[in-house]
Amino acid sequence: LAQHATVSIPAAALSGLREQLRHNTDDTMSHGLAALLTTTSLALALRRHPDDARVPAAVRLRAPLLAGLCLGLLAATRPVSAVVALLLCLWARGRSRSGWTGLALGMLPGVALLLLQQRALTGSWLGSAQLAYYAASDAPAGCFRYGFGAGVGCRFEHGDYVTRYLPNGYGFVHALRNFAVHLRVFAIDATNFTPLTVFGACALFKRRSSLALAGAGILLQALAYVPFYFDGNYPGGGARFLAEAIPLAQILVARAAWDLRLGWLAPLISVLGFAAFARQGHAELSTRDGGSQMFQPA
Repeated sequence: LAQHATVSIPAAALSGLREQLRHNTDDTMSHGLAALLTTTSLALALRRHPDDARVPAAVRLRAPLLAGLCLGLLAATRPVSAVVALLLCLWARGRSRSGWTGLALGMLPGVALLLLQQRALTGSWLGSAQLAYYAASDAPAGCFRYGFGAGVGCRFEHGDYVTRYLPNGYGFVHALRNFAVHLRVFAIDATNFTPLTVFGACALFKRRSSLALAGAGILLQALAYVPFYFDGNYPGGGARFLAEAIPLAQILVARAAWDLRLGWLAPLISVLGFAAFARQGHAELSTRDGGSQMFQPA
């Protein structure tokens, strides 16, 4: 996707300047790791070798195997995000039989890890540890689930949110609201400045064939988390469910900027955007819960 240094360097600079990605790696949340695994799996899946008998099988399988390993670890970390990343990797591999085989084989260790973890924590190979946690610690019964209907929405951890938006359950209108909220906050998360993120769409119109994967990844990630009732936002945290798509947006922005010979300007605008807009959220985060750490080793 980032075909040469003129795109990859400003894209990496945008990533390094993103406070939200750094926050999601210094905290106990898994979103930063999920973003790394998603991006790495796609980068590996895009490395192609022809299905030619003259190319050794080990060479043809190496990149998809490593991509599958990342996908498997992502499945053990955030299963819904892994489904999105898998679809993107399959798209990237095209009709390559060796590519699809490599992805499937590479995923086995991570999927096995997920099943073993669930078996150890819930007593069932397919029992979700997260669902078991909420079943034991929140109410009403079945409040935490991926889907729609009455009774969705936990009253302890997300009580204020559920009381305000979901008094009668999670329906179509609330799903549209969540979708809009995720994209709105994502536009700030990706580059610190909403107009700069939206500017990345220009790359899609000019280079549809080569960058459609990035645009589809952002849309699929947003759609994948629509069935989850909570918007997932808190000060400085942003749209955490879309963290995996942040690097894709940054590549689009860098590509669009360099098409106009203004690639150097994107990181500068990002810094100014943080100083003017995104900084406030992190100031609020520093005083959340009295400023105490979310994880207390003692």
